[in-house]
Amino acid sequence: MKKKVDHELHSLKRKIDDSLFEVKKSTGKYLHILSSEIDKGTIKLEDNIYDKSYWNDIGSMFLRYASYSDAEEVYNHMIHLIKEKEKSPGEYNKALAYYQYGISKIVQKNYDEGVPYILDAIIEDIKKVGIDKSNSLYASKFNTEIMLNLEEILDKQYLPNIKIHYNGIGDKSNAFLNKLNESEKMFFYKILIFPDYIDFKQDIYTKNFLFNRLRELCLLFEHILRKYPSANGMLGDLISNAFRSESWYGLYNSNRKRFNTITEFDTILNSYLSTIFSGEDLFISTIISQTHLLRNYLSHYYDQYPILLSNKSLYEDCMKRIIYGIIYATHML
Repeated sequence: MKKKVDHELHSLKRKIDDSLFEVKKSTGKYLHILSSEIDKGTIKLEDNIYDKSYWNDIGSMFLRYASYSDAEEVYNHMIHLIKEKEKSPGEYNKALAYYQYGISKIVQKNYDEGVPYILDAIIEDIKKVGIDKSNSLYASKFNTEIMLNLEEILDKQYLPNIKIHYNGIGDKSNAFLNKLNESEKMFFYKILIFPDYIDFKQDIYTKNFLFNRLRELCLLFEHILRKYPSANGMLGDLISNAFRSESWYGLYNSNRKRFNTITEFDTILNSYLSTIFSGEDLFISTIISQTHLLRNYLSHYYDQYPILLSNKSLYEDCMKRIIYGIIYATHML
């Protein structure tokens, strides 16, 4: 009966102020009762899939108290029960559950797991209620907020530095970010939220984290080039296809260098980093050449050149220049 579930929820809300542990012990019982009453038809599933939801009441309480694993248990229960009901006639929306589960991961700085759930929530809302109505729901609002954050990061931290050397780009990143879809922008945002708590230590976790961030940036640069007309081939082919008619391309083509040893890589990387920019063409050709070099290194090596993953200044210089290349490639798309 609905009254029974209401009673259990009221009991949980009362307990949470006294003992979060007691609430955790009660959650399994509560979810079992909720499933049972939905199966009986005394509680309508369609009335509990948006923000006014028994699941969301208890899940949101756990999120407020930073009890993330318990919140995820609740939203997982919601997802699985809705999926079961979808096997029978009727359309039920899992977007709220996807969204809240994703939020739980993101606030724990687990973007790799959290972001896909947010994207699933956006897709689910559009699929189930249409694009117009989906704009008023959680996932779409969060997506808008993320995009504003992404624009703010690019506008404040990267565009001013690019404009010193390249006047062809405007002051606002929204002029070119609209050329990317939601998943591409979300991926870019995830990479840019580089945690300031990372120390450049030599343990395997830290090195792997730093290595993957650089590699993800290079892959995003390559992915954007594949959006150009008639894009095909390896990275060099993609660059040629996209930019061969640009005034800086000749410089890039003549300055592009290959390496066979780590010593050669070190020499070439330092030559790019020490380049004194004397014009737009030299600036653009250098950041594209350096990104190409790093993409090749990151595809075949890991810790054979440990200084890249231990020297914060060197690492950040490389990271920024790949980002400049991504911005330029998106701007020109």
